Amino acid sequence: MSLLFGAKRTARILVRDKSLRVEKLNEGGLVHVEPTARDGHGPSDVAVSAWQEGNAPHEYWCEVEFPADGSYSLVVYGADEAGNALKGRKGTEVDELGKYESGIFTIDTTPPQVVWEYAPDTQVSGYLSGEDYFSHPASVRFMDD
Repeated sequence: MSLLFGAKRTARILVRDKSLRVEKLNEGGLVHVEPTARDGHGPSDVAVSAWQEGNAPHEYWCEVEFPADGSYSLVVYGADEAGNALKGRKGTEVDELGKYESGIFTIDTTPPQVVWEYAPDTQVSGYLSGEDYFSHPASVRFMDD
């Protein structure tokens, strides 16, 4: 089962390493951040921000914003210039190759709509009103795209 969120989400990727430099991170090739729209839902061009220097020494971060309804996943992998693979902290699971995979999560900001449907009645033509309106059988469906 995937995680479900009722609002847009932003992922912040934080990397700490003494041998990294923000210029090298922005050139690419060291740490890869790959957001993916899943099952054909959501935009396929989710943007990853440029890497920024963090508040602590040797700390760098970037953000990935998931602004639209859809199903997504996020993969982060890489190594420092010495070839040391990423490691997870604070409960973040990273495999032996330094790869983190978020699993699928879904953003759904669209509220369901209620649709009232009346059973066909060959005796009544046009719109129902008054007593007929309340005594006529109806069904309710919740629709969510």
